[in-house]
Amino acid sequence: MMKHFALILLLILSLLISGCFSRKNPQRSSFTVKSIISGNEIMLMNGYIVKLLGVENNASTKKKLNAWLTKEKVKFRFDTKSPLKKINRRSKDKSFYAYVLHKQECINSKLIKEKTSPVVITPYLTDSLNKYLSYNTQKKNKNPNPNFNTNKIGRTRCHSELDKLFPACDYTNSTTRNYAVNLAAKSPGSYNIAQVCNIFKEILPKWKYVNDPKGSEFYALASSTISETDLSGDCDDFAVLLYSLITSIGGTARINLERIWSTCIHRS
Repeated sequence: MMKHFALILLLILSLLISGCFSRKNPQRSSFTVKSIISGNEIMLMNGYIVKLLGVENNASTKKKLNAWLTKEKVKFRFDTKSPLKKINRRSKDKSFYAYVLHKQECINSKLIKEKTSPVVITPYLTDSLNKYLSYNTQKKNKNPNPNFNTNKIGRTRCHSELDKLFPACDYTNSTTRNYAVNLAAKSPGSYNIAQVCNIFKEILPKWKYVNDPKGSEFYALASSTISETDLSGDCDDFAVLLYSLITSIGGTARINLERIWSTCIHRS
């Protein structure tokens, strides 16, 4: 009887131990990089895919990631706005956005500091946005736009514009998500270009252009554009809506901020 009890106890302990190891915390544990998928995605030995916050996918970033991270140990830090993630072998979702830490250095920041990547607005990019944007206005770096006013007032106004833009992209809102799913479902399966085409072909013919209030920049919530204005608004609202719909079905989208920066220049 005691022998059977000891075996049962040993089995329970082994299950508890394996359960603990299957739920590692990426912020505290080190993980080995298996391969570089793209300029802003890496694959770990355990099969998880890590998407680098704020980093663009291009040939230069992929080359740097290959040189720095392949077969190396890395850790991660999540943005305060992103959901905390546990590494679990039974999890169906094998990807997450994060800041990648290698030898106590943030790889995301390093790529942007070195001008290997511009600042890309990805989901959950909040903590480091202002810091990242400041890399583009430091005097020791070449300014990509020589006409850009880098004084304190100009930067503050631009950041204020971005602070209004981000909440408008409410791709996790049920109205936005459900609308996108209904359109994407015409081409069912994993995220694909046909789903993007379905969204674009639905929105463009129905879009009704209406100006913002005079003298101000207004960014309508994507969910509000769908449910309250019957697909109406200006160019910013159109961009916010498309970004939100594509992102809500697993796509990666980007809003071109060039017009916002030029607006800040004229107001400075």
